[in-house]
Amino acid sequence: MFRSTLLLFALVCLIGFLSSVGQANAQVSPTGQPAKALERQVPVGQLLWDAHEVSVGSLRRYARATGFLSQAEREAGGFIYEAGWTKKPGWTWQSPYGVPAADNEPAVHLTFSEAQAVCQFFNKRLPTDKEWVDAAYLEQRAAPPAGFVRGKR
Repeated sequence: MFRSTLLLFALVCLIGFLSSVGQANAQVSPTGQPAKALERQVPVGQLLWDAHEVSVGSLRRYARATGFLSQAEREAGGFIYEAGWTKKPGWTWQSPYGVPAADNEPAVHLTFSEAQAVCQFFNKRLPTDKEWVDAAYLEQRAAPPAGFVRGKR
């Protein structure tokens, strides 16, 4: 069984954001006061991030060049989560809902290692968990609504 992984291509530059390093200490001191936190904010340099997921068309070019056959193709279907993992016969990156996908749709039904291989083929890489969380939760709107602060999580 595997989870679908989205791949990202076409670069966006995230510049100079803060990232949490370490972990917050949830322990309490003997006096009942919170213990000093081990977590700290450190600046992160530029991070190039793809603006869009890799498309079915891009994955098709990779498959033709390498002979790639996904696990979903080898096992005659992919999995989705519906109150538990459910196998969907015929669902692959070429037909994510059981019908052929357009070249501009995102490629899904790939294992993590398959996604890594595709990225390497295009001289890219998947983001680390930390990079993903930091980028996903960083407020980037120029004029965020009340309660949100640009450049903060």
